[in-house]
Order: sequence, then structure tokens, then C-alpha cells
Amino acid sequence: MIIFKMKIVKMKYLTINLFALLLIMLAACSNSKEKVVENTPDPVITPAEHPLKRGIDFYAEDTEGNWELTIEYDGSVTFSDKAKGIQFTAKTKNIQVAGGANVVSINAQNKTHIIRINIDIVECMKNGKRVDILFGKRSDKEGDDYSGCGHYTGIPQLYDIWALEKINGEELSPEQFPGDIPHFEFNLKTNQMSGFAGCNRVFGPISFSYNRIHIKPLASTKMYCEGTSSIENEIMTILEGNPIYNLKEGHLTLETQKGSLLLKKVD
Repeated sequence: MIIFKMKIVKMKYLTINLFALLLIMLAACSNSKEKVVENTPDPVITPAEHPLKRGIDFYAEDTEGNWELTIEYDGSVTFSDKAKGIQFTAKTKNIQVAGGANVVSINAQNKTHIIRINIDIVECMKNGKRVDILFGKRSDKEGDDYSGCGHYTGIPQLYDIWALEKINGEELSPEQFPGDIPHFEFNLKTNQMSGFAGCNRVFGPISFSYNRIHIKPLASTKMYCEGTSSIENEIMTILEGNPIYNLKEGHLTLETQKGSLLLKKVD
């Protein structure tokens, strides 16, 4: 009887030891898995605030809304793919514009991934441009291809009232304009431009391409003002010439091959 009880006790100890050993093995396995996760490099950088929330220059997406792209030409590129869990943000590294065709190529990269963006002149949707994207790891020769439609939105800071200071580098004075100094407002919500060109009121629709503003057709009142009509003609020629625009320190420059305008933001 005593021998039988000892066997039962030994069996209990054996069962307990086997159970403890199993727990130890499971814990070791769990720790091993955690280390693999910790040592696996993050495929993308930590998500930052999406540029769409603070103003962007270019926005693109696919027709089903699975992915989206935003670009700040002097800042960053943000790309996201909901289906694949991708949230990529990086500084623009290189921007190239094909001469005369306005085809724009932009590259950006972080520590692990790279994105190559091609904005074509081929139109899509309303005033949109075809966008082709290659996204993948920097260590791989190939990546995933995306195609969609994008829109140039114009630099958000352009949305303001601007007073003319110089034409072709020559400073203007209020005495040259008995009524009011030429000034213009660019409304990015309605995509309209309006203002005063020195003699007549002017207005028209605006759209954008890479670093250019398009104001066509530009309409105006039909008044004649002796002494200011010639200056107004110069202004109109530059505005209607698809000028390159540049914002810097509260000043807006509009420049074409036929001349330039320097405007100051109105407080």
C-alpha cells in the first residue's frame, strides 16, 4: 500500500515537472517571437501629419480611393496605401521638369523605402493629370506600380490679396495711379482671380501646372485711362502669359519671357 502511494506521489511530481517544463518552453518561444518582431525593420517611417491638413501643392489618388499622394515641392512627399498598410513620408530629393512638355519627375526616400513619381501632361478627369508611381524598398530593384489622377492645387499662401510694387524691375509709385495701385486676389477655393490693373477691373478663372499659374480667359472692364493704360497693357500681357510664380518672404513674383511683376502681400 505504501509502495502504491509512493508511485502516485512520483507520478504527481512527474506531471508537475512536465507541466512546468511545458510552460518554460512556451515562454521561451514567446520571447523568441517578440525578438523577431523587434528586430524586423519598420517598412516605413512613423506617420507624420498628412500634408493635406495643412496645405499642399499637388494631390493624387486612384479612382477607388485605395491610395493617395500629396506633394509639397519645397517640402515633403506623403504616400499611403490603405490595403497594404503603407504610410510613407519623406523629403523631396530630386525634381526634374522636361523642357517644354511640363512633365514632372519627383523622387523621395527615407531609410528603407523610395518613391518615384511621374506627373504627365496627359489629362484625366477635370483639369487633372495622369500620375504614375513606383514605390518599393531601397534594397530591391523592383517595386509596386500605381497609376491615378492628380491635380495641381497652387501654393496655399497664394490665396491672398497682392499689391503691385514693380514691373520689369522698375518700382512703381502711387502717384502713377490716380485711382488705386494695381492689386489682385487669387482665390484658390473658387479658382478665380480678380483685381484692379491700374485702369480697369480684371477677373478670370485660374488653374495651375508645376510652378505656373494660368489665367485664361482674362476679362476686364473697358475704360480708357490716359497715362496708365500702357502700364495696364504690360500687366495684362504678363498675367495672360502663363507666368512662373514664386513666393518668398511676403512677396509674389510672376514672370514670363515678356516681363515680370513683383507684388507684396496686403496686410
